[in-house]
Amino acid sequence: LQNYGYAVREMDKRLISQLARRVAFKDEAISRVTVLEGISGEGKTQLCQIISRIMGYKNLGFTIHKRSSLEEFRGGVFPGKDGLVIENDTPFLKAEREGGYLINFSELNTSYKGALLYWLYPEFSNASTRLLPEIPAHFSEEELFYSNPISSDNLYVVDINPDDYRARERIPQQMRNFSTSFWMGYDYSEEDTGYQGSVKEEIEELIKGLFEIHFSSISKKEMDRYSNILGELYYS
Repeated sequence: LQNYGYAVREMDKRLISQLARRVAFKDEAISRVTVLEGISGEGKTQLCQIISRIMGYKNLGFTIHKRSSLEEFRGGVFPGKDGLVIENDTPFLKAEREGGYLINFSELNTSYKGALLYWLYPEFSNASTRLLPEIPAHFSEEELFYSNPISSDNLYVVDINPDDYRARERIPQQMRNFSTSFWMGYDYSEEDTGYQGSVKEEIEELIKGLFEIHFSSISKKEMDRYSNILGELYYS
């Protein structure tokens, strides 16, 4: 991670361990979906992009908002020049079918009334196939509706702000039960002085690590001084 200009936190190591287990074993006992929750600016989306490169996965990212439509992910029936046109394949369905992708849904809990969140139930629940009952199959097909296999060789990461942020929906408990969740950031409201001391110390070390990556030409004395000053400011 440091080779990509990313300062590694203790929580990042636990997250990487979870994703590595999923890649190695690909079984139902390990959550297919990982939820990263935290305030803006904690590096949630950036971490997904870097991890996909390290693990050799293709990164497919979606930024969700209240106007995001399900048709972007599932296809649909649309009016065309010569009548109705059935679109039954999308970048999401293609990636899900082929495998080898880290699929990242950023701000998933901003989807209007949780529509996309509930639509992703097959992915959360480790289903092997996604049925698409909204889209009729061609008359030559044996099945009435299109279906899409879900490869076990995919990683799904959801990164969200806390649900007490404006316009954020709470992730249903059933979805939480199917997924693994990580809090990305620090709890500055915690009153334990030992914890706060460790937070402050780690922040200073992270900033020092960034100086070593991006400003390696300055002296160690200057690096320590600047790291301590910026660490104090950031923590404050």
